[in-house]
Order: sequence, then C-alpha cells, then structure tokens
Amino acid sequence: MNQQLQAIMAQKQREIAELPPVKRASVNAKSRTNERGRFEQALRQPGVSIITEIKRRSPSAGNLNSALDAALLAHRYEANGAAAISCLTDQTYFGAEADDFDRVRRAVTIPVLRKDFILDERQIDQSVTLQADAILLIVRILTPRRLAALRQYAADCGLDVLVETHDAAEIDAAIDAGARIIGINNRDLDDFSTEFERCLRLRDRIPSACIAVAESAIDTADDIARLRRTGFDAALVGTALVTATNVGQRLREFIEAGQGHRPSRQDGATAETGVAS
Repeated sequence: MNQQLQAIMAQKQREIAELPPVKRASVNAKSRTNERGRFEQALRQPGVSIITEIKRRSPSAGNLNSALDAALLAHRYEANGAAAISCLTDQTYFGAEADDFDRVRRAVTIPVLRKDFILDERQIDQSVTLQADAILLIVRILTPRRLAALRQYAADCGLDVLVETHDAAEIDAAIDAGARIIGINNRDLDDFSTEFERCLRLRDRIPSACIAVAESAIDTADDIARLRRTGFDAALVGTALVTATNVGQRLREFIEAGQGHRPSRQDGATAETGVAS
C-alpha cells in the first residue's frame, strides 16, 4: 500500500471515530425491505449498463470539475439513460461536498451507489441513513475476514455491494466473500496507473452468476463496445463524463455502444458539464 493510500486510510479511521456506535442490522433493514436489490437489478439489464459518477477531483488526476452541481449532473445522467449513479462522498481527497449524496438522492429515481473507502460497519449504517442503494467495498484495503463481514452486514442492512478487485487473487477473494457484483478496477491503487486491457484479461475469472463491472480508464464508446463483446454487464464511468463538454451526448454514445448500436458522432455541441446552463 503506497503512502497516499495509507494517508487516505488514516483519514478514514479519523472519520469513523466520529461516527455513532454500530446499529443492529435488522433495525436498519426493516425499513428497506421494498428497496432491496435495486442496484443489482439495474445492472442485470441487456447490454452494458452505464453507472455514471459524481466526482469533482481525484488523487491521481487532480481537479476534474470543481464547479460541478451534483444534483443537476445527476438529473442529466438519469434523463439521458444512466442505469445508476456512483456518488463520491470523500471530501478530503475527492472534493465531495457534505450534502452531495443527499442532493443526488433527491434529484433522481435510479439507484445510487455510495462510493467511499469503507472500512467499518458504522460507515454502512451511515450509508443506510443516506438512503444509499449500494456501497463499494475494496478488496485491496480489507482483510478477507473483514471483507466477508462487511459484505454480509451491508446485505443484512438491505444494501447491494459492488466489490472492487484489481487482479485474479482479489477476484477469488471477492467470490469467497460471497460477492454478487464484482468490479475490476483498471487503476492500480499502489501507483494509480491505469491499463484498460486489465479488465478484459480478467473477465473470465468472474463467475457467470455474478455481475461483472469494469471500472476506470473507460474513455470512449469504443471502450464500451469492447466491454460488451468481452461479456461485461456494466461499466462505471467517471472522468470521461464529468469532464465532457456535452454530458448528455457523451452518455448516450456510451449507452448505444453498450447496447450494440453504432455510437453517434461526438461533436461537443452544447455544454452540459453539470454546471448550470
């Protein structure tokens, strides 16, 4: 684990220490019975489902869109066919604002994934309070025992879980932990480098019963088409959309490619970057 990732983990531990004690999962789940599985179901549709992302910056790329309006961008994502939304909640390293998730949740009806570095059940309780449909668990930062425990606790709370992996051993760990939705991150968290072909090489490691999600380094409609031909169920796309001149058009191109249609030509017509227009 590199120094930057260690620093992120240390910051998360400080944030966790400020959270209330763990609640009983059965109490959390009681009010979520009718919502269970919305995120997973959204990714089980034909073709490559597009999970769009709300993020202002990242440790590797720096500032991406500091003027981003989370609710407006979320609305544009839904209006242009996104299957789900991934909303970053990390303020220190990804520039999230405290009310981003709530504003996104209120702006759309499609499922919303809370994306953060989740290490503790208290963060899962917090995700339930935020009315998240799903959370992200990262194999690289959890022991096998903690991964399995957190995945089960989230499931008991009525949350779907996207388990993020980076190599064959991590995919095996995700399977052992009972993951139903497995993501392959093309970004190496050790040095933050990316390689799009990584997910293509590893796709066959994910069982057919699981949903396979490609993450990071997905920049073009051609990339989405390659994911579809390789058998991916979904793609999580962030930077290519939050930096797009025309968000709606770019997203529609990705969706068309994911359905096997010829993408429309990108001409960057009207600016739709998530800033008021």
